Amino acid sequence: MLISFFYLLADFLRSDKALLTACLKSLVLGYGIVLLVANFSLYVDSAIFDLYTSVFKTEFVSEILKISPVPVLFQMLKPFYSVTACALPVLIWAGFRIGGIWRTISFASVPLIITLLYGNGQQPGMSASFGVVAALCAFILTLLLRRLNGISVIAVLVVVISAASVFAAYIFTSLPVPPVSPEPMPTLPLPDWHRQVIWGFTLEVAMKYPWLGIGPNTINLIPGASAIIPGMNQQYVPSHPHNWFLEIFSETGLLGIITLLATLFAAFAILFKQAAQNAFPAITAITLLASFLCSSLGNFSIWSIWWLAALGVLLCLPLAALEKDTSVGCGSNR
Repeated sequence: MLISFFYLLADFLRSDKALLTACLKSLVLGYGIVLLVANFSLYVDSAIFDLYTSVFKTEFVSEILKISPVPVLFQMLKPFYSVTACALPVLIWAGFRIGGIWRTISFASVPLIITLLYGNGQQPGMSASFGVVAALCAFILTLLLRRLNGISVIAVLVVVISAASVFAAYIFTSLPVPPVSPEPMPTLPLPDWHRQVIWGFTLEVAMKYPWLGIGPNTINLIPGASAIIPGMNQQYVPSHPHNWFLEIFSETGLLGIITLLATLFAAFAILFKQAAQNAFPAITAITLLASFLCSSLGNFSIWSIWWLAALGVLLCLPLAALEKDTSVGCGSNR
């Protein structure tokens, strides 16, 4: 259903160049304002956040709508961290594409995003920061591959994929095996001990049901998932594994994870083919996907509708521009 919606959205934006430009301007301006408010609340005064939470204390919202407030500023900003990391490539591309004052606003958003992810030193957005780094690496790698011939591109990709596979194998073999000791004994510097325990439990489940998994979005319902970790007042899987690869593997098995990886590989291949022809929207889409996939290795459930919707809406913007240009035979687009 989501895929159909985003296909229609991209087609709608493709139909009118002025409409796409208006959407990009709204994104740049909206993010600029929200980033200013978020940084002001983090570093200067939380009055705006307090005003926001006061709305949830009204009788209509709390009693009739049954909506609970977000008690802590960092809890409210945590989802925005990762969405902002994904939006960064689109903001920069939109600034270059539109030009003028919009380019200035988009560039000014970069330091605001950095200070936002720092979280005033109290609760930095680690997963989102890794997403930004992944986007930068994907951007540099894409520019590098564009300069190489076909055989060299394949050779570089084999090296990159092999290195990533070895690194992933090291992570998985270093995870704690449940039941864990009351005394934390992490062998990995990152992530935190609780997340390592969650990953270790999820990997054990995946190895027990390797072919088809246990069913989508059910890892927290399996026996033992709600058990309290020794030495911690936390469950083995409080809601989800905080890692899209382990979540898909454990819940859909090898069939699901191989299908997803093949789909992602095909998507990146198609986008790179366009990027090699100087289609900047394709480069933007590649960096956006890299940011989303990397940050999703440590944050939200891959089944979260809002998280997938954020990706879909952002991805529709460069894809609409890309399809618009390729449909008229233009291989280069800003």
